[in-house]
Amino acid sequence: MNVRVAVVDGVGSGRWLTRELADRGAECVHVKSRPTLEPHLETSFRPDEYALDLGYDHDVGRLATRLANLGVAWIAAGHASGVATAETLARLAGLPGDAPEAADARRDRQAMARRLYEAGLDAPAGTRVTSAEEAVAWFASADLGAGGAVVRPADGTGAGSGTGAPPGAGTGLGTGLGTGLGTGLGAGTGVDRVQFCTTAAQVHAAVTAVLGATGLPGSATMFGGPARAAVVEETLVGPEYHVDTVSIDGVRLIADTWCRTHQITASGTPLDDYAEPADPSAPEVAAIHGYVLRALDALGVRHGAAHSRVVLTARGPILIDPGSGLGDGVLPWVAEKFLGYSPVGLLAESIVQPRDALQRAGRMPVAWPEPIRHVSLVNRRPGTVRPSAHWAGALEALPTAIAVAAVAGAGVELPVTRDAATSPGFVYLSASDPARVEHDYLTIREWEQQGPYTA
Repeated sequence: MNVRVAVVDGVGSGRWLTRELADRGAECVHVKSRPTLEPHLETSFRPDEYALDLGYDHDVGRLATRLANLGVAWIAAGHASGVATAETLARLAGLPGDAPEAADARRDRQAMARRLYEAGLDAPAGTRVTSAEEAVAWFASADLGAGGAVVRPADGTGAGSGTGAPPGAGTGLGTGLGTGLGTGLGAGTGVDRVQFCTTAAQVHAAVTAVLGATGLPGSATMFGGPARAAVVEETLVGPEYHVDTVSIDGVRLIADTWCRTHQITASGTPLDDYAEPADPSAPEVAAIHGYVLRALDALGVRHGAAHSRVVLTARGPILIDPGSGLGDGVLPWVAEKFLGYSPVGLLAESIVQPRDALQRAGRMPVAWPEPIRHVSLVNRRPGTVRPSAHWAGALEALPTAIAVAAVAGAGVELPVTRDAATSPGFVYLSASDPARVEHDYLTIREWEQQGPYTA
């Protein structure tokens, strides 16, 4: 019998995981972490890709028993929204999972910081607050310097840079072969009300926004609970790196590392601009990898994927997001075409063929053969999304474009882009000459001023 795998929230990156598992002969069962996911995630779900869709069940104990009776051998989160539920189900079903005693540190930034400190690792200085007044008092007493503070929900995830200003682009290597264009769906997690602050008044307003202006619990976080607390942290200044790993019973495979550049909007929030692969042979990247591996141990990550976000500060690398689960907003086939593997494919291999995956230990990551840039599209004009055929073709026609993903569905009302969830999509640019990539990137940004994505 083929191995049976339960995928929690098979949306966004979860769609690619389901396909990679099926390609390796696995049979997939779907579970939802909550009754309703964010609209852009719900539209990406494909029930026909599963042998069975169990939907949502509020009784996780009953659901775990049902999965065990179905012969499920592994439970994996497809999207970040399903991480907590997947961990709980795996524990109740007696299946492989991460250390339960460190579960809070994989979701709560202050618990994460405590674990890192206990392991002798640096972490962001900050505090957890339940009122704006408490946050202002900490801000006034903390010696934060010119960087100020960053405010975010205590247990939110998603893009929220720890940087105080857009860092310079990474100096990594990239890819650039072939011109196989295609579209795909994989919206990233949104910026969960992340706000940079340099004054006490800004801190007060930002925490109020997280908790809810009426004093009621704020909006749901990526993990499904209301934002009952906020974290106020030092703003970490330096380039931000994303490290994708897959763990197999504590053995780590470093799949890939990217350096991400952000724009800072007029409201002070970070907005994804583009990312480029980091050079794995660079000393600073080796230091980041060493830090991340120790951090994963400290946070009890023993199985599955992790997407760790690290800022390389003057003090050294510092983790700003526990990052359990797969990174989103990517097309795995791009990495597979040029590297021979992808984080999603490695995760599927670690589940279905763990011995084969373990043979890769010590041989990864590898450098991309040519420059490549993952560019996040930015909508400048609110309105109704045009059919992607109206604008994706213009992106595909760029000389360095190798893949275009239209995330926003036609006919959907799209505001000005403020996070990954409100981005029209993304595009990969690649060429042997980095100047050609830069030229097409600037062409995109100039073209976006005309508002091509919305009617």
